[in-house]
Amino acid sequence: MWKALVLAGLPAAVLFATAWLVGRPYGIWMALAEPLILGLGFYGVVWGLMERRPLIAGAIGSSVIAATVVLHEGPTNEVVLKGGSERIRALRGCSVLGKPAEGPVRLLTWTVDNGPQLADHIGELIATHPDIVLLNGTDNPEIGVRLQEALDGEVKFFRGSVPGGGSIAVTRGSFQFCGGEEDEWLLDLPSLKDGGAKAVLGFPYVPNVGVVPLVFARLDSPAGVLDGSDWAERVVAGAETVATVVRTVGSRGVVLVGDMQTPASAAVVSRYWTASGLSLAATGPNWPNDVGGVPFLSQHALDQVWVGSGWRVQATRVLEIGDQRRSPVMVDLIAAR
Repeated sequence: MWKALVLAGLPAAVLFATAWLVGRPYGIWMALAEPLILGLGFYGVVWGLMERRPLIAGAIGSSVIAATVVLHEGPTNEVVLKGGSERIRALRGCSVLGKPAEGPVRLLTWTVDNGPQLADHIGELIATHPDIVLLNGTDNPEIGVRLQEALDGEVKFFRGSVPGGGSIAVTRGSFQFCGGEEDEWLLDLPSLKDGGAKAVLGFPYVPNVGVVPLVFARLDSPAGVLDGSDWAERVVAGAETVATVVRTVGSRGVVLVGDMQTPASAAVVSRYWTASGLSLAATGPNWPNDVGGVPFLSQHALDQVWVGSGWRVQATRVLEIGDQRRSPVMVDLIAAR
């Protein structure tokens, strides 16, 4: 009897435990582990049925369903974003007072391995005819110049203090100045020493489209298994910083692009994007393409695009280019009417 009671209460216990986790930094790890949880749950159900233990199979299946539903739809604490700094508030006019963008714009974002083979695939990126290209994980001048020439535009290099810590932003057209002599605004994000976390606010002008208020971000990456808890807290703090900037400059025309380090199902992070007024341009998974050098089925979309209400998503696509751990993500946007 007691075994039946325990099994009957297991789904409820899992539901409450998941609901407690999703609103906390630890919820990031649960979102990342979701495919593993589903796989183990499926195995447990099959094992229970094969062993003719329907109560165990039912309890495991119900627990997995409960955890999955709460992970994606469960309640999370609403966040209230504070006002941004005076430096960022001064840029609001460039975001909300200018003429709204017109015409379609194609963005391409990719977090890459900083290896010599990357240059061999730049031609494939150019062949997709992007308007804005954002690369995390490299600040290779050769790659940036090739993209700049192909797009007939302007390139920005953001140097990293460690290999693979840099970034490149390229736009067709040019990056616009806003109220002074600056055309880029770096944002400080929580990061370990020599970490790769960074965010940049800019206003690229794309011919025949207009100005696209753009936030290019890369949240901090973990420094190992022992860094798990602290890393999750840094990611959440970084998301709050970026979301505050988006809300301050006015989210309607903003496009947020970059390496969020977590899937969108990690509500403890994505709630900041929604609180700032952005919506997800949902794409297919782009990571991991291999595990230990062995080809693997991608499970999560870590490179993401979030857009304000002034944009409508026309199409999204994960590109099969190169042999990196992640695949590039392409998103087509058009001004909302």
